[in-house]
Amino acid sequence: MRTYAAETPAARPFAETLEAAAAALVQDASEYGITALAGGTAACFAVVALRLMHNPVADALIAPAVVLALVLTFATSAEAFARVSENLQPDAAAAFRTIVSRAGSFAQPWMLLSAGLFFLVLALLLSAGPLGPWPNAGLAAAVFLIAILYAYPRSYCPVALVAGVRTAREAALVSVALVDATGRSVLLAWTIAGAPAAMVSLIGLASGFGAASAGLAALVAVASMPLAAAMLSLLFADASARARRRT
Repeated sequence: MRTYAAETPAARPFAETLEAAAAALVQDASEYGITALAGGTAACFAVVALRLMHNPVADALIAPAVVLALVLTFATSAEAFARVSENLQPDAAAAFRTIVSRAGSFAQPWMLLSAGLFFLVLALLLSAGPLGPWPNAGLAAAVFLIAILYAYPRSYCPVALVAGVRTAREAALVSVALVDATGRSVLLAWTIAGAPAAMVSLIGLASGFGAASAGLAALVAVASMPLAAAMLSLLFADASARARRRT
């Protein structure tokens, strides 16, 4: 039987983590592909619909919608990945049902971020005229940076909840500690997983970020979550194994 997490050696080089994550995704490509396609398509449709409405409230809802899609797709992928270590098939539908049954716990660490992004983006859109394009672009970049700084220490939250941590608060504490211990690997994982979305976003930015380009950027970002979840699940298993040996 396949036990990807159980086979994770202590302190494996990141290149081996990436290779193992990619091999796991390829071995069960249909299940992870369904997860990526479903999450990415839902995010794309939501972004396109909100962008076509083209009013400040609808535009401000885009960021929370993408955050929700990212979290659910990441968590579903992490759950599917964990099922393999329990000698189960990484059934996408079963994994999604498990995540939905605890949706409140998985969403809680990201509620403050979603609400903050909504109100900040809304304020930027309402003040775009008086401020002018360049100050507004600078403020938008600052908002994006704040979101990254908030989300990065919570990278392991979905994986920790899948692994059995009971509450979102405990998962956040575990995540902060693990990111501090494995920061370089986490940064590499997100750089690799986020590279396609970054490239599509840059192309969209150059073309003015219309409904189609914004939707495509959301689709690519969300569809990258299975790879991120696989890498972080392996890093989490590695760190957990080292902690058990120390005790």
